[in-house]
Amino acid sequence: DELLLLSQTGERDAPGSSLDLADVVAAAEDRWASALADADQLLVVDAGEPVPVYAARVDVDRAMDAVIENASRYTPAGTSITVRHRGTTIEVLDTGPGLSDEDLGHVFDRFTRGGVGRRSGPGTGLGLPIARELIGRWGGEVTLENRAEGGAVARLTFPVHAEVDHGTVRR
Repeated sequence: DELLLLSQTGERDAPGSSLDLADVVAAAEDRWASALADADQLLVVDAGEPVPVYAARVDVDRAMDAVIENASRYTPAGTSITVRHRGTTIEVLDTGPGLSDEDLGHVFDRFTRGGVGRRSGPGTGLGLPIARELIGRWGGEVTLENRAEGGAVARLTFPVHAEVDHGTVRR
């Protein structure tokens, strides 16, 4: 399924609409809180003021799931994952080991898993590239970096009131 999704990069099956990022974060909490609790991980949500962006909800939800799943793989039991929303940015912060400089340079390459990821169980190395492609369809971007206090932060950033028409982003 992940390979099929990546093969369709650039195609927009779902129409875009105005989305409230506070609603996107709340829906992600509904989807993930129980599964993370089962893994002895706490999901902390810090939602900001409602901000509309233009994208397909199915694309944004899939990207959110990819970055939360990724955070869960690296977050130790008994600790937390924070989903924070401010303005047109959603951040997913984990409390894992972070990434090496080498891994940071390749984390969005298809089929690439970091050193810790290769030791943490099964995975395809496609989640983050998929998230980047899905958000990129709507003029946004996904980034991943280490946090000074440890762990990593994935950021999904959207243009303000973006509207995409035939591959062109209008603001």
